[in-house]
Amino acid sequence: MSVPRDPATVENAIALARPLVTAALAGGGRSVLEAGCGSCSHFDLAGAHSVGIDISASQLERNSSLDERLEGDLQFHDLGCERFDAVVSWYVLEHVARPDLALANMARALRPGGILVLAVPRVLSVKGLVTKFSPHWFHVAVYRHLLGRKTAGLEGHPPFPTHLRWSMSAAGLRRFAREEGFDTELWEIFEDDTQRRLRARFIPFRLAFALLDLVVRLLTLTRASAYPTDLLTILRKQG
Repeated sequence: MSVPRDPATVENAIALARPLVTAALAGGGRSVLEAGCGSCSHFDLAGAHSVGIDISASQLERNSSLDERLEGDLQFHDLGCERFDAVVSWYVLEHVARPDLALANMARALRPGGILVLAVPRVLSVKGLVTKFSPHWFHVAVYRHLLGRKTAGLEGHPPFPTHLRWSMSAAGLRRFAREEGFDTELWEIFEDDTQRRLRARFIPFRLAFALLDLVVRLLTLTRASAYPTDLLTILRKQG
């Protein structure tokens, strides 16, 4: 499928995901896990019992939408078996050393028919490859000096240390879905706001990306683009 020149934004992706999340939590007695929840939620979870897990106690306390808080590591914490109707993992897997363990843990915690919502960077993107193979201090410098975020890298402020393992690549996620018995209900790629702002702010960056995109399109016969950086997918557990 050809990727458009003006790639989707995260807002576009969330708009596609929102009705699927709402439907999964419709009716009484539903429960949702915010995996690596941080200090805020990204969907309207009103009416569902909302449980959040994060390694940061302060982030958990700042998330006022939670009914229950779990301080722990998503890779190893006992989340229970078939407890939740939905699990939302929003830009978490890239920060854990073993995303395969975190995925398996979330899969066990989902009831049959439940949905797993994953927002992740695309490992095989320009941004993903640069992030994966550059040190954390470089990420902090980009945030501070190019994006103007003076608190970047301080406690509770992005960018956070990133592993970006191959197991959370598109191929890895498709393999996980197949092996764990999930159907794919949404698979939306988009360009994140950071890269979009850099392209808008710096002409050399914008021109370099336009040239790179042209090369990628020619090599893939317009089936791919250099612009999309991230993926939002919804997987439904068979049952």
